[in-house]
Amino acid sequence: MDVIITFTKPKGKFVPISWLIRLFDGFSKYSHVALEWDCAYTNLSSAYHASGSNVHLLNKPLFDKKIVRIKKYTFTLTEEEILKHFAFYHKHAGTTYSQKQILGIFLCKIGLAKSNPFTDGSHGQVCSEVVGRWLLEVKGIDVGSDLDNTGPKQIDQFLSKLDECK
Repeated sequence: MDVIITFTKPKGKFVPISWLIRLFDGFSKYSHVALEWDCAYTNLSSAYHASGSNVHLLNKPLFDKKIVRIKKYTFTLTEEEILKHFAFYHKHAGTTYSQKQILGIFLCKIGLAKSNPFTDGSHGQVCSEVVGRWLLEVKGIDVGSDLDNTGPKQIDQFLSKLDECK
C-alpha cells in the first residue's frame, strides 16, 4: 500500500489563515499537509489530517472538493508498516486541533518567542505534526525538529532530502 504525503492549499477565495501560513513560510505555495491512501481491503480512498477542530479521516472525493494539491511524496508500506499505519490513525483520530500551537509557531517566526510557548505534545496537533508523528511512528523516520514548532514547509524540506520517498 502506498501512502502519499500531500501539500495543499484550500480552494476557497477567503482563507486568511492559509494566507498567513504561506506568508510566514516565505510565500510558500501551500499551507497544509495531509496523508492520503487507497485501501485495497475496502476499495476506498482516504485523507487524514488535522483541520477544523480535530484530527480526522475524510473520504478522498470530499477532501478533493476542499483543496488544491501542490506537491506530494509517496511512501510504499511493508505489511508491518500497514498495521502500524492503521493503528496510528485510530490512535490519533479525534485529537484536538491545536489552534494555540499555530499561534506559537507564528510568534516564533516573527521573533517574539524562541520556542513555541503552547507546546502540548500529542494532546493537540496541527497538520504538520500529524505527518511528522506518522513518519516517526509508522516509518521510523525522525524529522529532526520539535513537532510542536514545525510547519508544512519544514516537513517538505525534510522529505525533499529523503531517498525513500518518490
